[in-house]
Amino acid sequence: MNYTYIDWNCLNHDSMKKYNQSQLLNNLKKTAKDKNTLVVLMHDTKDVSDSSTVLKDSIDYLKSMGYSFKNFYDIL
Repeated sequence: MNYTYIDWNCLNHDSMKKYNQSQLLNNLKKTAKDKNTLVVLMHDTKDVSDSSTVLKDSIDYLKSMGYSFKNFYDIL
């Protein structure tokens, strides 16, 4: 059926409990450590932690670490 499976390997734990912005960014940094390629999981809900408040800082951090951003079609 020509499926391709991609799973995340980096997350900020935004669905685990209520984290502040600094904690969310630190969680992302920890799970990104020593990985060449990242698939980042962030949720778009405010039920627990609001990742949208730390999205820009997360992107800036990852870019500063040399990561670039692509969509799934570019990867496949």
